[in-house]
Amino acid sequence: MRTILAILILSTVLISLIAGCAGGPKTTIIEDTAAAFSWEGSWEKQDNPGASGGSWHATPPQGQPPMPGAKAMVTFTGTQVSLICVTAPHCGIADISIDGTDYPAIDMYSAETKVKVKKVIATNLSEGQHVLTITASDRKNPASAGYVIAIDAIEVTE
Repeated sequence: MRTILAILILSTVLISLIAGCAGGPKTTIIEDTAAAFSWEGSWEKQDNPGASGGSWHATPPQGQPPMPGAKAMVTFTGTQVSLICVTAPHCGIADISIDGTDYPAIDMYSAETKVKVKKVIATNLSEGQHVLTITASDRKNPASAGYVIAIDAIEVTE
């Protein structure tokens, strides 16, 4: 009887493990250097070992005035998307849209520089392909010393 019970428990555990591996959501990181990204305006690729893929793109380039309207567009397939970015004392606010629909802006200010910061943008998108647009603004947190927008990657869940 114990042998049959042990076999039943083991079978249930194995079935649960197999189902969990096959049916869970798939999360993907799309780096700033991927072909899915396109850039409009003045962006500077900055190599940094702390970045998700070893670099990020930032606007305005170091020493330049704010570049409102500079855009990063990334095409992805999924139902959830987050921005992986840098936050710092000199960072500004980015406007966000997906497929032309505005989402809440992202304030990239923080009192200390932080890398690989995850900012959730949307969690209930329709299945299929989307275009995320991140636009540099001329707005900043009152505590910020600048307007820098630094994009490292996006995280997508299918």
